[in-house]
Amino acid sequence: MAVQSLDSVRSGRDAGVSDEERRLAELQAFLEVLMALALGREIVVPQSYAFDSGAFLRVAHRVLEARPKDSEDRPFRPHLFGTDLAGHEIMYFDDAVTAMLRRVHHPERPFHSSLYPALQEMTATDIERVLQDLDKRLVMVTGDAYAKPLKAVVEEFRVTTPLEVGPGTGLRLDASLTELVDPGSALSTQAAGLLGTQRDVYERLRSAVLKLDPRAYAAFGQRSRLRQDLPWSNDPEGRTAAEIVGEDLPLVVEFVDTIYNSVVVDSMGRPLALYSTTPTKDDAQVQARYLAQELALGRPPLLARDEQPTGGAYFEVAQEMTGTRDNERRAGDLTGLFEQGLEALGPLMTARSRPTSQFCRGVADMRDAVVAGNRAAYDKALEKHLEHVAKLLLGQVEIGFRGEMALYLMLKAGQHVVEVAEPTAIPEEVLETGLDVLGRGIKGTARSLKTRTVRRRLATALGSVVPPAFPEKRR
Repeated sequence: MAVQSLDSVRSGRDAGVSDEERRLAELQAFLEVLMALALGREIVVPQSYAFDSGAFLRVAHRVLEARPKDSEDRPFRPHLFGTDLAGHEIMYFDDAVTAMLRRVHHPERPFHSSLYPALQEMTATDIERVLQDLDKRLVMVTGDAYAKPLKAVVEEFRVTTPLEVGPGTGLRLDASLTELVDPGSALSTQAAGLLGTQRDVYERLRSAVLKLDPRAYAAFGQRSRLRQDLPWSNDPEGRTAAEIVGEDLPLVVEFVDTIYNSVVVDSMGRPLALYSTTPTKDDAQVQARYLAQELALGRPPLLARDEQPTGGAYFEVAQEMTGTRDNERRAGDLTGLFEQGLEALGPLMTARSRPTSQFCRGVADMRDAVVAGNRAAYDKALEKHLEHVAKLLLGQVEIGFRGEMALYLMLKAGQHVVEVAEPTAIPEEVLETGLDVLGRGIKGTARSLKTRTVRRRLATALGSVVPPAFPEKRR
């Protein structure tokens, strides 16, 4: 399963991300990874995120530490792609790290790190010294904060078989940008059915992308520039993206980030993928971001009615209405939530590591039901599995059903609640049997934002689970 919240730009120290946003990104990544692990899934991680995403590195490090030492469970699988500067196909994670480091000063294909600001200051000679002994000298790149997490990931991926890539569709960033701004495109034709505030969001997004000049699409590939206080490369006046676009910049960021991750998922062979927006405190903005994400996924007909979009998956940090906390105390609370949730990892990873455990039997029962095309058996197996998982999480995390089509996972500490919900209708493997899970799984299933008024929301993110694409059945 691919998870967008692991995107490196969301938690990068050099990507224009504040400390609070970084903590929220780590919490979101943790909850979404924990949800996937609880369902018996593995998380597919692109090589650039595995090296450069602070959220992934911190979460992966804790997950791997919680796994029993004798375990053969591989919760994360690397997606390796591309070639090094010598033109050799990248086959191993060490080769991917080496290729990224050697591209730092490349005139045409430079690698800009979102996580390691010092990397851009290193000379080519410094980088070659690091490459002579990755295990001992990567700390020159990472600093102390990420040295141990990256070391753990490098060691894990040395013994993990990379993802076997299937055929994609050839999705490209430039083509998707053109789809949005071309009034004759299929996306524009579909978006014409949007009404009211949704129509307004679509028009604002399209106008903002045009202001940034999508014809020079390479600038959009440098996604950190959308967040940084640096001149936008397409602008002759040297203005930043924020100065050019104004208050609609978050829509562009969400749209471009989602397209970028869609291209990555497509290059993997289109596995099951969870897309979720960047957390925000503003209700109107989270709805607008969600619509921008749906447009990037090419799914405006899902939102053709003028009503609040409710994502099939969402992440929320909330605080009780009584009392307030300053930013420093709140930052500590967010860190505390992350630490508390980690206590639930030990029993869960132990259960995943035992092939004869009730956990693994439950995952097998769900997969068998899918192969048999038996929806009732799948629902029954899922319910039984979640009852077992709830006991494993030691009361630190609550997991269960919400509504007909979604399950939720909630982390509680003091006055705060952190929650993620996801549709249950898409198992890890969906065969070409008669199940209608592809159509059902992407319907909105989270609670409406209007009903979540008992707590003051510190941040909310909405998202969607997108199933893999399958060839049409032969008649």
